[in-house]
Amino acid sequence: MKIQNEKLKEREKNRETYKNINDYNTSFDRRTFIQFLIDLYNIFLKIDELFLINKDMFSILTYNGPMMLTNYLYEDIIYLTSIVENSETITASQYCRDYIYHLEELAEKNKLKFLAHSYVFYKNFHLTKEHLLNSICKYLNIIKTLKSTRYVPDVSNFEYCLNKISRKWTRWEKDNFLASLHDATDKMMILTKHFENVKE
Repeated sequence: MKIQNEKLKEREKNRETYKNINDYNTSFDRRTFIQFLIDLYNIFLKIDELFLINKDMFSILTYNGPMMLTNYLYEDIIYLTSIVENSETITASQYCRDYIYHLEELAEKNKLKFLAHSYVFYKNFHLTKEHLLNSICKYLNIIKTLKSTRYVPDVSNFEYCLNKISRKWTRWEKDNFLASLHDATDKMMILTKHFENVKE
């Protein structure tokens, strides 16, 4: 009974979080959705690239870290551009470019903060992606289930690597990483602008 109640609470929480998903006006169309997925794809790709550039610190993430979702996003973008006219010209939004610039700056100036921001981005999206993407597809009358909604072990792999890396950290480094998690959540919310700007 307790488990059932917990599941109901979680379901209600998700409904509350995404209650406005079907309240978008007609400005939120399939093209906007494609751009949202392109943004996600480019951000995940940039995180992987920055892991590789900084492989002296993140080598384990380069070889054992998250990677599967990027492939699924790419396949979904290809599928959607095939059913939406004149969508081949859609590129990453300014929100995406700003966030990528932010990640690049962190990777150069404070690698622990970059790691925290990357982890939070992965974790938060993976926790919500199934409900979020399915709700948008329902609103936009996209019948096919997107591959990006499937479970992938990216976050589990990330956390495995993170545990390995953090074993060598000093107390200051651990505190620095933990302190960066809250700011990381605020920063990633820039992508919700896709939805905020089209509400009536």
